[in-house]
Amino acid sequence: MWTLVVLVACFIGQSFAIDVNQIHICKDVIDLAPIEVDSSFDAYVGKLYCFTKIVDVAAPPTQIYHVWFYENAEIARVPLDIGGVQWRTYSSKVIPPTMVGNWQVLVLGPDENIIESVEFIVGN
Repeated sequence: MWTLVVLVACFIGQSFAIDVNQIHICKDVIDLAPIEVDSSFDAYVGKLYCFTKIVDVAAPPTQIYHVWFYENAEIARVPLDIGGVQWRTYSSKVIPPTMVGNWQVLVLGPDENIIESVEFIVGN
């Protein structure tokens, strides 16, 4: 009986922490590696990717979210599956040439708390 109580207490107290080791906005992702990383892009870039390397996942499998913002307005929320204690993943967004200005991607954990963010500019 005491063993069960201790195991339940340990499980309840367990942290489901996730850390972001890398986050980049880039023009492509090839073989799970970011290509042409930058923080400023031409208005006619077409499509951008948010690459994220996740580490220290306490309880895989789980899920994170990339939330894309344009001028402080949420325009996309992308769920991404995390299958191991270290995981590389990405999402993409088509960028119309009319959407110049300030952009941001938030990385949310499974509990939807912010664990990382990256800002960039389109149409410099």
